[in-house]
Amino acid sequence: MSISTLAVVLCCSVAGLLFGHQLGFVAIKQTSFLDKMVDLYHKYTDVSTERVYMQTDKPLYMPGETIWFQVYAVNTKDTKASEQSDIVHVQLINPKGGVEQEMKMILDKGSAGGDFNLTAGISGGLYKLKAYTQWQSNENEGLKFEKEIQIQQVILPRLKMKLDFERKAYGPGDEVKAKVNVIIG
Repeated sequence: MSISTLAVVLCCSVAGLLFGHQLGFVAIKQTSFLDKMVDLYHKYTDVSTERVYMQTDKPLYMPGETIWFQVYAVNTKDTKASEQSDIVHVQLINPKGGVEQEMKMILDKGSAGGDFNLTAGISGGLYKLKAYTQWQSNENEGLKFEKEIQIQQVILPRLKMKLDFERKAYGPGDEVKAKVNVIIG
C-alpha cells in the first residue's frame, strides 16, 4: 500500500469518526474517548453559537454619573447561559471611535455585571458600549454586541409657573377656566 493511499484511508477514517454521526453512519464503534473528542471538536469549531447581550440602567447619562450594566452570554441554539467562554470584554467607545474605558469580566453562569464611572470632564456625544468574548473577536466585527448611549450635560430650564383660576370652586359639568403665566429665567 502506498503512502498516499494510506493517507487517504487515514483521513477518511478520521472524517468518519468526526462526522459519521451527522451522516447517519459510523464506520467503527465509538468509545467514550472518541465521543468526548467529537464533542470538543464541535464545541470549538462552531464558534458562531455564542452571542453576547448587554443591558444598561438607562440610555442617557451626564458627566460624573456611573453607567451600570449587565452582560449576558448565551447559546444561540437554546438561549441558555453559554459555557463556551469564561471572560467577556466590555469597552466604552467615544464618538471619535477611540476606546475611552475597557474591562475584562469573569462570566458566572453566563452573566457578569459592571460599571463605568464617567469623569466630570468627559465630552458629550453619542458613545458606544461594545461587549464580546474572545471567541467572537475571531469572527467578523458585526457579531459583537454594540449599544449606543448618549452622554451630555443637561441643564434644566428655570421656569416659574403660576395658575390662576377664575373661580374658587367648580361643580360637576362646569367649565374650568384659568390663566397660566410662565416666567423663564
